[in-house]
This record gives sequence, structure tokens and C-alpha cells, in this order.
Amino acid sequence: MKIIKPSLPSAKVFWGISSFQALAMFRRGLFYAFLSIYLRYFLGLFLDTGFGVSSRVLSYIFNTESVAIICFGLLAGRLGRWLGDGQTVCLGAFIAIAYLMIYAFTNDLKWIYVASCFRGMADVIILAASYAFVSVLIPPERRGTLFGLFNATLFLSWGVAGTLIAGPIVDLLFHMGASQATAYRSAYLSGLVMVIVGLLIQSFLVFVLLPKTGISAQRRRT
Repeated sequence: MKIIKPSLPSAKVFWGISSFQALAMFRRGLFYAFLSIYLRYFLGLFLDTGFGVSSRVLSYIFNTESVAIICFGLLAGRLGRWLGDGQTVCLGAFIAIAYLMIYAFTNDLKWIYVASCFRGMADVIILAASYAFVSVLIPPERRGTLFGLFNATLFLSWGVAGTLIAGPIVDLLFHMGASQATAYRSAYLSGLVMVIVGLLIQSFLVFVLLPKTGISAQRRRT
């Protein structure tokens, strides 16, 4: 694949995709912060309303995600070459929106399995395609620094999202008299809003800014 030295426009694209990565990955922290609490309760210590699943069923839900990551991880590279890495990142964001909407609105446990599968698909597609996409924008002499910076956006999802965004939202809703289930659903809605904002940024980069710079978001097929 041809290495392109980033100009000012491509630098804007790099920071744009980094912003998308940060927003899209914030949902990981939101997801893991409240999923177990939302899906189950134990002797009334957690939710008085919810799915009330056992530890075994909860493990099945998480393993559904793991299977999706494995299966679609094998296909993510081919998907990026077929659609283009930038477009594939957008596809992953659409799938993330779908699973967040399911978690926020469903009352049927079967849909939770579907959402868990979608989550695995979204994570592996976004991660694989975003790294391939941003590699075009980073010159070889700066890959260590800029890839390290890009990697840092991933870890914003752990702790920061739950502490600074989802946690305060849930506590505020508790204070306003909302039920616990409603408050935790709202945490997923906040993640949904961030992914939508990230998708808008990514779509602008791929379909507006990239064509102006002459940088292709699609790799050559081999």
C-alpha cells in the first residue's frame, strides 16, 4: 500500500478519526460499567426491576459477544478491503448504534443476545478498520508517537466514561426519582449519543474531507 506523507488536511483527518475513536470507545466504559447490574439482581441488592438473570446466563451473554469477536475478526480485514477502511468504520458505528438502542429499549432477553452479538461485531470492525485507516495518515518516521497517541483514545473508555459521564447521569436520575432500570438505560442512551456524534465526524472525514485531500480510504485488493 502506498505511503502518503500527511499534509495539513490529512493531519485534520488523523485528529478527526482519533476523535471518533475516543467517542466510539467511550461506549465501552459505559457498557461494562452497568451491564452486569442492569441484567441481574441478587437478593434485592441490585435492581428491583430488570432481567434477573443468573450468573450462568450472564456468562452466556458475554460469550455470545466473544464468539462474534472471533468470527467477525476473521472477516474484518476482508470487509475493509471490500468496502474501504473508512466506510467500514462507519459500518461498525452503525452496528454499535443498533446494539445500544436494543439495550436501552428492549424488555426481551432474546434481544439482549442479539445486542451482545452486535457489540462484538461493532468492536472488532471498528478496531480493525480504524487502525488500518489511520495508518495511511501517519508517516513512517512518526508512527511510534502518533500510534501511541491513537492507542490512548482506546483507554479513554475504561473508567473515564463511567466516572465522568454515565455515573453522574445515573445518580442525577436517581435524585430526580427515576427507577433504577430507567437510570441505567439512560446510561446506554448517553453512549448512543456519543457514537452518533462520532459517526457524524467519521462520515464527514470519509465522504467530504478525504476526497478533497486525494487520500483513498480503500486498500488495494490482493
